[in-house]
Order: sequence, then C-alpha cells, then structure tokens
Amino acid sequence: MTMPQAERERLVGKVFGELRRAEDLHAGFPADPLHALAIAAEELGELTQAVLQWTYEGGRIKRVETEAIQLAAMALQFVLNLPNYTPRPDGLQVGRGSSVREWAEEASNVSNS
Repeated sequence: MTMPQAERERLVGKVFGELRRAEDLHAGFPADPLHALAIAAEELGELTQAVLQWTYEGGRIKRVETEAIQLAAMALQFVLNLPNYTPRPDGLQVGRGSSVREWAEEASNVSNS
C-alpha cells in the first residue's frame, strides 16, 4: 500500500521541523562520529520501546510516529555532519595493525606529554 503524497510530505516536513527544533535546543552536535551515532542510537532505542509497547501493550501509534520522526531527524543530522567529523580527535587510531596494548601505551605516552 502506497502512502498518499500529501502524507509523505507531512511526515518529511515533521522530520525537518524536528531537526530544526533539535538544533535550536542543542547548541552543537558532537564533532566525532561515535558520539553523534550514540545520539541516533538513543533515538532508535526509544523507537524500539514505543513499537514494543504499541505491539504488545496497547501503546499509541502516535508515539511510534513521534519517535520515528526523532530518529529520522538525528540520522539526517548525522549524515549532514559527516564532513565535520574527526575520527579520532586525539590522533590515536585503534585497529590499524596495532594491538590494544600498543594503543594503550601510545595513549599513555600522549597523555603524559
């Protein structure tokens, strides 16, 4: 079943509205992708809870829509900020041929400098 165009436009408008609301409420978005992803993951958890409650506990579909819109907005925020992310602000990299022990030693050396 295809959603009518007007309903699609309403929902997309709500996603953009939520994105603007979040930008107004929170002065900045994390500069590293892991913390930015954590924001979207939190929204996914809230959507999961809403869907579970709607499916099994008589929860409201409106809450599912609200949480889905918030997740979509944070996913969009994540994508829009991709050019701004710094993978490791401190310059340390894990998994590029070094062991966790080597990484910990390197981190210790950097923090002691």
